Amino acid sequence: MSVWKFKSCPRCQGDVYLDKDIDGWYEQCVQCGYVLDLRPIADVPDVTAEETAASEVKVRKTSRRR
Repeated sequence: MSVWKFKSCPRCQGDVYLDKDIDGWYEQCVQCGYVLDLRPIADVPDVTAEETAASEVKVRKTSRRR
């Protein structure tokens, strides 16, 4: 799946498309070949079902009104 950004190349003002490969997301200009590797916004840690259940219990215990 590609997303197009028209006239947004910083080098030639050409058309850029966003795509993903095994190394992650990148932008590439169709006209001049400019490539920009995009960094992830946030690294999401792997969470197991047990950790999720344990965190829900903690939230319930701390959110009681007195």
